[in-house]
Amino acid sequence: MSIALLVVSHSKMLALGVVELVSQMAKGVRIEAVGGMEDGTLGTDSVAISEAMTSLAMENDIVLTFMDLGSGVISSQMALDLLEDDVKGKVRLVDASLVEGSFAAAVMASAGVELDEILRQAENAGKRNKLFD
Repeated sequence: MSIALLVVSHSKMLALGVVELVSQMAKGVRIEAVGGMEDGTLGTDSVAISEAMTSLAMENDIVLTFMDLGSGVISSQMALDLLEDDVKGKVRLVDASLVEGSFAAAVMASAGVELDEILRQAENAGKRNKLFD
């Protein structure tokens, strides 16, 4: 099963940075970024998100979508509504932290881990302690 990731952020630079980081550790997993508005301002664009979802779904079995903030989630949900049913069935919105969740999902996908486990690990990735006593 081929799994791709879509990183959605209000900031184009942030989305591209997450893709840059994650791509270094997950060779062979397609990861795309959608960030900011067409004019370069901060924001999320449902049409751009739906276009990226469609593009990734044409070449992959599953598209895991990671979002940064609340309205990014809303825009991604609206993007789902714009999709044809066959594409919509391949797209999952993941309730996970943007960086840690994307990282966990991509690394596990590159290792061939099953989808349910990838989702579980991604959703829990941001909940782990970064500092140890």
